[in-house]
Amino acid sequence: MNILIKDILTLLPEGVKTCSVYVSNGIIKSVTTKPDGFIVDKTIFGNGKMLIPGLINAHTHTTMSILRNCADDLLFDDWLFGRK
Repeated sequence: MNILIKDILTLLPEGVKTCSVYVSNGIIKSVTTKPDGFIVDKTIFGNGKMLIPGLINAHTHTTMSILRNCADDLLFDDWLFGRK
């Protein structure tokens, strides 16, 4: 299915701008420029909405990374919860 997300505020590497996004079978094919041969099956109007990149690994454990390898002789649960 080809989807056009029209006039949506989009976060791009060069900044934020309003544009159209072309999606084919769940994959973004183009931002702003309509791909050759793209036939729209569904249009979503993006007014009042914002499209941003996926927040991959948004949940991190920075403090655990800092302490990595400090207690290699302990089981994870013992290290994390202080069990002995």
